[in-house]
Order: sequence, then structure tokens, then C-alpha cells
Amino acid sequence: MISRNQINDSYSLRGQFNINKSWHQFAQLNMVAGSEIRQTFNNAQQQTRYGYNADTRSSLAFNPSVAYTTIDGYSSILGYNDGAITYDRMRYLSYYSNAGLSFLNNRYSLSASIRFDDYSLAGISRSRRARPLWSTGVKWNIKSESFMNTVSFFDDLQLRLTYGIAGIIPTATSNSTLINTFGADNLTNEAYASISTPANSQLSWEKTASSNIGLDFALLNNRLSGNFDVYKKRSTDILGQFPYNSTYGWSTLKFNSASMENHGYELGLKAEVIQYRGFRWSSAFNVSYNTNKVTDTRFNQTTVGQILSNVFLNGMPTDYLYAYRWAGLDNRGQGQIYNKSGEIVSDQVGVNSLTREDLVYVGRTTAPYFGAFINNFSYKGWTLAVRFTYAMGHVFRRPSIDNYPDYQATALSGLMGTQKDLALRWQKPGDEAFTNVPGLANISYNSVNRYKLSDLLTESASHIRFQQLSLGYQLGESLLKKLPVKSASLNVTARNLGLIWVKNKAGVDPEYYRTNNYANLPPVTSFFFGLNASF
Repeated sequence: MISRNQINDSYSLRGQFNINKSWHQFAQLNMVAGSEIRQTFNNAQQQTRYGYNADTRSSLAFNPSVAYTTIDGYSSILGYNDGAITYDRMRYLSYYSNAGLSFLNNRYSLSASIRFDDYSLAGISRSRRARPLWSTGVKWNIKSESFMNTVSFFDDLQLRLTYGIAGIIPTATSNSTLINTFGADNLTNEAYASISTPANSQLSWEKTASSNIGLDFALLNNRLSGNFDVYKKRSTDILGQFPYNSTYGWSTLKFNSASMENHGYELGLKAEVIQYRGFRWSSAFNVSYNTNKVTDTRFNQTTVGQILSNVFLNGMPTDYLYAYRWAGLDNRGQGQIYNKSGEIVSDQVGVNSLTREDLVYVGRTTAPYFGAFINNFSYKGWTLAVRFTYAMGHVFRRPSIDNYPDYQATALSGLMGTQKDLALRWQKPGDEAFTNVPGLANISYNSVNRYKLSDLLTESASHIRFQQLSLGYQLGESLLKKLPVKSASLNVTARNLGLIWVKNKAGVDPEYYRTNNYANLPPVTSFFFGLNASF
């Protein structure tokens, strides 16, 4: 039995003032400014008890250094590890302000915000711990201009422009040395500890500069409305793992050194499709596009092993996927690939002889295009909502054979799930004409690995998913008169209804497919029943 006690303690103090001032119809100012100081404290304990009896709430004494014989026949000791005691104290100091200034009945608007945070676990000097974060924006109500008086089909038209710098607290490491404590040593029976992370006095905030231009519109008596945004972000001082002098005890450490960019757009539309005699049908559709790339020239690893392991690579998105150019099997049942010149490379040629140009870029593993389509129907007291989501333009690597050469037993036991491709393996000369699965005879690591990482097993991950279906009913006055309630409604909702379209030829759900030696189970279809009433 493991018992644990935990104490949480926190406090905050805030001072703030507001300004609301108007100058007739010419201008209006709304402003908030203040300061906040807060502390969070956490104290945890842990105790391990052996032979615990839940009825008597008692446990047995034991000697952690006395060996016992395991079920496998070798000797071991229980040890003593109550090293989970933690003591955390974090302090924050913030100054903030938000202001909005509008002119001529909100025809032109200016906004600005600034926040100055001091975080105790980032850096040693205040210049690294405390950083100003800010944003500013302008908005132009085009519809209120006189030249729009003749444009009758627009009910609203506004242009927005914003720019700002946001920050993220570096919680992955600390300016203080972090020590891990362990139980009794096997030889000395004394507790011991090790430094897990050395103090890093150079830590600072991760920063992201964002710019955005957007358009809001409504037309046809507000039957159709929407927004369109284009944005760009540049992140700097990202915590990255970099080589370090290993004579100090660590071969790599994290520093605020990496940088990347991403940009995209978002389009949202909402339409009142039908409004007729109590029946209403409204639809909402949105589509988003996003891409990114690493912009740090130090991430220029070019070895094939690193690229296939998806390490950060300058000029590439963080979710890139490369693959070998599959060239089929030879007459020994071993895998072959093409190099950049279209020449066949056999399994006997090592990976060190290949370069990035010998691989093929097959796409991104995160969808660059994604969004949702929502329909709402209502008639009298009934409501029906249908929600679809979609993701397009990305790829995944379809799992095939695994655990060569030990996969024979796992295939027979069925534990590995995807070993059905084993039935298609090469078994005799000539089989290479109709199969791409390497054979068992004289198995080669290069042969199997290049098959598993080849473009042959790259599949499209584009799909459309039936996300949710809801049906509700609001009881009318005639029924409520017969019941002792003022209002009542019923609702039934079904979620995770599965795929309705998938592009890949294998019919695999790209969000829930087997990776490595584990299975990502898709979420089960869930049903919810609700009754709301007021008396």
C-alpha cells in the first residue's frame, strides 16, 4: 500500500483601477490597470506499507535489505523508496493594463494591452525573469463610412489588424539544481541521490511575435455572416536540447535557443438557411490552415537515421515525414530501395552510405487543413444538432510487420495485431513478383527496416468524422400546466459516432491506429441522456 498526504496553499493580492471616459460622441476610453502578486505552495508526502490489512488498518514491519526468492528463481530485495516527498513554492509578480479607445461612434478603434511578469524559477537576474508582454490592434468599421451608404447588401463590414508578443514560462527546466532521491543502496543500505538537472542561470521566457489581419462581415439581412483571418507567428528563445560539455556530467542541456515560424488562415461562415413558419435551419462551417517550419540553422542534421527519427530540421515543419524509396524485393526476399539517382540499393549497403537526397519527403503527420461543419434544426419545441469534423492533407505510416525475427510467436499468439501481413511474406524465389513483405530466410535488419520506413507504407490521413448528434425537446406550456414544474427539457446526445469517409486504401482510422507495439483505441460511442427542470 502507498499512502500520500498533500498540502496545497496559495494566496494572491491584486490592486486594480478602471477608467471609463467619454467625450460626447467623438471618443470613448475604457482602461484597466493593476498589479498582482501571488504564491503557490505544495507539500507532498508518500509512505510505502507492506502487508497492509484494510480491515485492521495495520501493516507489517520488514527489513528492506533481506533478500527473497522471486517466482523466477532469482534473489531480490524490496528496498525502501519513500523518496516521493516534494516541496514546491512558486512566486509570481505581474503588472498589467488593457485599454481601448474608440472614435466617432466606434468607427475607428484602438486597443492595447501590456503585461509585465516576474517568475521566480526563470533565470537568476531580473532581466531574464521579468519580461514585458504586449499587444496592440486597430479596427475600422467600414460599414459606418458614408461611401457604404449605397451598398445595401452589407449589414456589417469591419477590418482588424493586431500585433503582439506573448510569452511562455519555461517549466521544463529550472534556475535551481534539481535533485532526485532514491531508496536504499543495495550494497550500503544508505539512501542516495543524484542531480537530475543542473541549475541553468540563462533561462528566460519563450516568446512569440504574432501579427493578424482579419475581416468580419454580415450580409443579406444578417442571413450570412463570417470572418476571415490571416496570421503569422514567429517564436524565439524556444527551449531546445543542445550538446553540452559531457565532462560536467551531462551530454545535453536545454537552452532558450531554438526558433520557428508558422502561418495560416481561418475562415468561418454562419448561415441562416431556412426560417419558415417556426422551422429554422442554421449552418456553421469553418476551415483552418496552418503550417510551420524550423528556422534555426543549427538544426541541419543530414544523417538518414536522424531524419527518419524526425529530429528538428532547419527549413522543415516539426511534423515532417521522410521515407525510403521502395524498390521491391530481390530474389532472396530482401528489401531494396532506390537512391536519388534511381539506382537500386540492396540491403547489404549500410545506412551511412545514404543521404537526405536519397529519401523522399512524403508530407506532414499533422493535418494542415482542418475544421468542422455544424447544422442546427429547430421546430416548435424540438431541436436537432449535427456536428462533423474533418482533417485533410496529412499522412501517416501504416504499421505492418514488427519484431523481426521474433515476430513468429507474436503472430501466432495474436498479441501484435498487425502481423497479418506476415501471411503475404516472400517464401521462395519468384514471390518477389507479387509481394513486398520481406521473407524470413536470412533475414536482414536493413531489409525489414527499409520496408517498414518506405513510401510503400505511407498512407493518406485525410478523413471526415461524425462527431456528435443531439436531439432535444422543450416542453410547451400546454404540457407544463399538467406538471408541477415551471420549465422542463429533455436531451439525448451521441458522441464519437465514427468515420464517415477516409481516404487511405487500408480503411484505417488515421487518428487511432497501431503505433510501435501498442494500440491506440478509438473512443467508444457515448450516449448521454439529460433532463432539466425548474420548480
